[in-house]
Amino acid sequence: MKVEPLSERMLNNKQHWKKVGCKILHHYGCEETYAGIGRCIDLWKNTDSTESQKYPETEILDGLGFLLGELCVTEFGGGWVWITDEYGSIPAICHPGAETVSYIMDSVSRRLRDKGCAEDEIPTIAAMYERAQHDQIN
Repeated sequence: MKVEPLSERMLNNKQHWKKVGCKILHHYGCEETYAGIGRCIDLWKNTDSTESQKYPETEILDGLGFLLGELCVTEFGGGWVWITDEYGSIPAICHPGAETVSYIMDSVSRRLRDKGCAEDEIPTIAAMYERAQHDQIN
């Protein structure tokens, strides 16, 4: 597995997707919080796919994924990295002072596809990130 800082292009993409994520949250009337991101995912999943206002899955994934990651990084520290392994490449967040990473985009992707309540589950992702950071310090 190769871990690298985000390139300048990816940093610009991250900024773009954060704006898209904010627009999506606003569209669904959700707040920029862990539970708000989860609620937005749940509302998106329960929207009829033929509705003209439904956002494409890739926009939901990238927009809300980067927003969720930024909330974790802002609250608990760490930073964005680019992970490359035998399965491909993906952005992730790296825990401060450690080589441990959280595949935040995968976490959002799973919530988009499963039947669970993302509004309840997304805050647990933040709690796991916080615990991992705490464990690295102690």
